[in-house]
Amino acid sequence: MSIFIKKIFRYFEDIKINRFINKKNNNYPEIEYKHYLRMPKIWLRRKLKVNEKSLTLKKILKKRRSIRKFIKKKISFKQLNYIIVNSLGITEFKSFYRAYPSGGARYPIETYLILFKPIDKIEPGIYHYNPLLNCLEKIDKKVDLEEITFRVFGIEPFPNTYFYLFFTAIPNRQIWKYYTRTLGLMYLEAGHMAQNIYLTSLTQGIGCCALGGFIEEELIKILKIRKNYEYPIYALALGKI
Repeated sequence: MSIFIKKIFRYFEDIKINRFINKKNNNYPEIEYKHYLRMPKIWLRRKLKVNEKSLTLKKILKKRRSIRKFIKKKISFKQLNYIIVNSLGITEFKSFYRAYPSGGARYPIETYLILFKPIDKIEPGIYHYNPLLNCLEKIDKKVDLEEITFRVFGIEPFPNTYFYLFFTAIPNRQIWKYYTRTLGLMYLEAGHMAQNIYLTSLTQGIGCCALGGFIEEELIKILKIRKNYEYPIYALALGKI
């Protein structure tokens, strides 16, 4: 790790950053971000040159399907970077808005990646996506496709699944503003995020299948999240097509 990166880490740890101010809405509570500051980081790039299939938006929307069978072909780091940053990342740093709508710009959804096959410099493991630092934070390295799929979904994995994306919700970020509407807004937000994943992955020759049925208790244990505070609400399986 470079001296520059170490200095950045030291700075964040010194001020104990847990959230960042939304400067455009000073009368609102701060936007909250989840951090694993002391865990290994995989840094992503916001501007990345990557080959895109020559598809118009109309063609991409027409080709959008839930794919349940993938092929044995590698996914590159650039492709993973492209999908995550363009689907889920911060797009405007004056307001800290992201690539999808969120009720009151509260962003209660967190994203976790469970990678089963190596992607260039990224080893298989469980990662958390930090949109503020734009990096993947490694939580655990113990992953097995068949075991996790059976524990979480109770089924056999789709052939050649490369990784899972899981969305979890933290209602406390939004409930102060929307009360009983919070639950519906969180699910709507996860749906917007999932559609972004579907469309951006298609441009990279990668298929996606959203999965709404899973065993919540098992997923909480695997992701090591705080029970009764953070809730799993959506899942996606991805692989080459």
